[in-house]
Amino acid sequence: MSKILFPTDLSEFANNAFLYALKMANFLKSEIVVLHVYDIPALNLEGNAAFAPEIYKTIELNSFESFRETIASLRDIAKKHNLEHINLSHALQQGSLIQSINKVVALEKINLIVMGTSGADWTERIMGSNTIAVMNAVPVKLLTIPNHCTFKKIQTIGFTTKFRDKDKRALDEVSKIAKKIGANVKCLYVKNKSSDVTEETIDKWREKYAKKNVQFVVVPHDDVKESIFDFLHFNHIDLLAMLSYKSSFLSDVFIKRNLTKDVVSAINIPLLAIKELK
Repeated sequence: MSKILFPTDLSEFANNAFLYALKMANFLKSEIVVLHVYDIPALNLEGNAAFAPEIYKTIELNSFESFRETIASLRDIAKKHNLEHINLSHALQQGSLIQSINKVVALEKINLIVMGTSGADWTERIMGSNTIAVMNAVPVKLLTIPNHCTFKKIQTIGFTTKFRDKDKRALDEVSKIAKKIGANVKCLYVKNKSSDVTEETIDKWREKYAKKNVQFVVVPHDDVKESIFDFLHFNHIDLLAMLSYKSSFLSDVFIKRNLTKDVVSAINIPLLAIKELK
């Protein structure tokens, strides 16, 4: 059975994302491993070194108690949505987030990570202290959920492509997920003045994915970033999938571009980052 890792910082933002983890686990017939990572701060105990073991033990016990309470609330969420049949296990780790995640991914043979982000919009989400770091460091797919994103059935998955060979593996993964959850896939290619993709290449891709409920949208436009926003909005995209090597591109799209806050906040959908094979 496949496994989903759900890292939590014990916040309401994380709990909001848990429903997505449950739904994905149900569709993909997976179990969920809940992970909380805590850190023990460096303390200035000059003259009171004898109290150090007791202080550190208190921190550990508090982390354990908070995690235990969170596990109970997550089980309540599962029960509320009739998903209590999803198997939940849990791991409490002390140390850095990235190292702990990678350790659990290897140990539990994790296939997908689902995590909530505390940013109010895509600007804060993508540049959050953890999102980009995890996206670049983990070896498996990462699904990030914005804090105000209420779960709804994923009917259309968006995917950006330049029709490169390395996009095929990612699109294959996306189409497999789409089939399991009953969604369709729409791929966007923005054809600007510097585009070198031929019509023959596009036709070959259309033929290859014709039976996989995958559509290709080719937009002739020089403003790639504006085209992506229009694509997400007018095609009613419920989830955006991309190769994680494009994380710097996301920064450029959502951060460096002078888009109004209203426009950025409107793009309130999950983001699925797929690790590129080296």
